[in-house]
Amino acid sequence: MSALLRIESLSKHFGLRGGGRLHAVDGVNFELAHGEALGLVGESGCGKSTLAQLIARLIDPGAGRILFEGRDLAAIPAERFAQVPDRARIQMVFQDADESLNPRHTAFDAIADPLERLKGLAGTELRLRVAHAAELVNLPGELLGRFPHQLSGGQKARVGIARAIAVEPALVILDEPTSALDVSIQAMILKLLDRLRRELGLSYLFVSHDLAVVRMLCERVMVMYLGRCMEAGPTAAVFDRPRHPYTAALIDAIPGTGRRGARPRLEGEPVSPVDPDPRRCRFHGRCPRGEQRCREIMPELDGGRSGAVACHFPLAPA
Repeated sequence: MSALLRIESLSKHFGLRGGGRLHAVDGVNFELAHGEALGLVGESGCGKSTLAQLIARLIDPGAGRILFEGRDLAAIPAERFAQVPDRARIQMVFQDADESLNPRHTAFDAIADPLERLKGLAGTELRLRVAHAAELVNLPGELLGRFPHQLSGGQKARVGIARAIAVEPALVILDEPTSALDVSIQAMILKLLDRLRRELGLSYLFVSHDLAVVRMLCERVMVMYLGRCMEAGPTAAVFDRPRHPYTAALIDAIPGTGRRGARPRLEGEPVSPVDPDPRRCRFHGRCPRGEQRCREIMPELDGGRSGAVACHFPLAPA
């Protein structure tokens, strides 16, 4: 499969008022193929949302490249990216629909806005495109005149998805798009997203802390910890045969896996993401397999699309 998106040595560090730099994203590399759904998982604070914002070009990276359809988007400042044609090719669906929808705009206005700004549509053509996007996400036409406070959580989620796909993107970044929804509504939205990807040929970068949701939607998964990628590979292989101790701990914590207590529990304190030792594995200190080598040499992600792990002492395949 050819790569739609290639991330090379991407980093983002934030300066702190009291001194030091927070390493939110630190030397991340991965590829996303045309039509593929890649899940980006990890605990809160691992850097996955910052990585999503970098790729969506909402913030500027400190280093690295964002190669999208062969063009390095990292070279375009975030403030200028909104005016380039690639803006329509990369769209984002946010976690909180209430925060991402303007309370003074109707559902029609929300979907129409990117079509007006990025495609220059107006009049009848605009109305037809909005109606088509609403139909694709199963949003009844009579709801297009309503304001966000007049819509249910599921309906607001559909507006956000319709707004993203209306401009015919190639890549949709989904940042915890179902986490605020009831379980029954969440399942319907996930089925909708899966159908849209297949029908429209979309690629997804799906950011989530919920590994069960990622397993439902994504063909591949990438696991992050304190700004670094720990493991990546086909979703089924990573879930059934995790190689990194951190990945194994995340999977063991999923209710109903039947693995709780089967592997050593994580103990100790996390390494600080503020000016971390560049030689030391970020997971050292919590890892039950940590050795002196892990303190002295940062493990790099080793492997390809079929499976890769950043660990000197990976778990043996089950």
